[in-house]
Amino acid sequence: MLDVVAKNGSVKRLTREGIDFSDVAQLTDIAIAQKLLEIDNRNLIVTQKGIEVLADLELEFKNHRKEDWIQEEKDSKVGKLDKNVIFVPNQNELTFLLDKVKEQ
Repeated sequence: MLDVVAKNGSVKRLTREGIDFSDVAQLTDIAIAQKLLEIDNRNLIVTQKGIEVLADLELEFKNHRKEDWIQEEKDSKVGKLDKNVIFVPNQNELTFLLDKVKEQ
């Protein structure tokens, strides 16, 4: 939550993590009560205390192993093909393209 506010991000990022809008509202109230966030001219901003907590959390959860930055995607892996075979995937099965179309 602090990271989203600090980077002026979208709460959609939180909803993708399974947090619904009512939870976002509750988290916001809690963060304001703990003086991590404050409302200034109708804008939500991170306080100095919130910046310090965010920095501590980033250090605690930072992934230092580069191997873990990108996870292997096994669902669309194609087995070994003969060197004379040209593989053309079915466009209807490319889920990342379908997700892009849905966003538009």
